[in-house]
Formats: sequence, C-alpha cells, structure tokens
Amino acid sequence: MSQEGVFQLTKDLRTFSEALTALKTVFLDERNVFEKSQRVLAHERLSELLQVLKMVVDKYVELNSSEILGMAGILIQHIKEYNYEDERLNASPDIFRAINNLAMAFSNSVSECLMGEHISPRLSMTSSASFDNYETNQRTSESMENPQDLTNADGTQPRANDP
Repeated sequence: MSQEGVFQLTKDLRTFSEALTALKTVFLDERNVFEKSQRVLAHERLSELLQVLKMVVDKYVELNSSEILGMAGILIQHIKEYNYEDERLNASPDIFRAINNLAMAFSNSVSECLMGEHISPRLSMTSSASFDNYETNQRTSESMENPQDLTNADGTQPRANDP
C-alpha cells in the first residue's frame, strides 16, 4: 500500500473510531440529557457507524471479512434488543462488549492488510504442505547420508529388504 493509501486509510479509521465512540456515548451518558429518545439516538448512531463501515469495506476490499460482518450483526442485535424503556437499567455490558469486539475485528483486519497477511485458505494450506514436504525431504536426505541413524518405529535397525 502506498504512503498516500496508508494516509487515507488512517483518516478512514479515525472516522470509524469516532462513529464507534459516538455510539458508545449514547449508552454512557445520562438518559435524560438527550433531546431525542435514547432509542432513536442509538439507532441513528448505529446507522452512521454502519455507513462508515460499509464505506471503508467497499473502499478497501481486503478488509471485508466474515468476522467483521459477524461482529456488526451481533452489535445490531444488541442495539435492537436493548430495553430503552426501563429508566433503572444501566447499559448492558453486552453492548459495550459488542462494540469492542467489532473494533477488535476491524483492527485485526486492518493489521493483516497492512502486514500483507491476507492469504486465502488454499494458499495457506499449500504453504504449510510445502514446509512439511521440505522438512520430510530434509530428514530423508540426512538419513541417506548417515544410514546408521535409520531405525524402525520399534527402535531396531531396518533390514536390507525393509521399506
């Protein structure tokens, strides 16, 4: 990613962070200080957050992950199910946990993108298999150089006609 790309990504991340903070604030502030109902305000802030998230994921396709989408879905569920009518209730810790989990999933995805670690599962398996093959080939070539090091699973020396 170019330096300009990193700069733009940083600006977009700041916008995402501000949207997360604005949503958290709805549940941290006193309920009676809002001009709008807490439900309306929470849904507005959630909408703003999801718009920013969509913009960022559309702009940086590498950041589009099932983990981010799953965490966003969980957050939506908690916001929708929250009991806004009960004045005695404090904000559910589940809402804050959902906000933090979305932030963490997003952060992890950004880190992977910047580190160039976005590898498809197929490529990852191939890489692992290649390492396993290399390791096996290393042992085989070392054994051929030192045949006295060869032993069967039971610890005995192989006979000439053993595989």
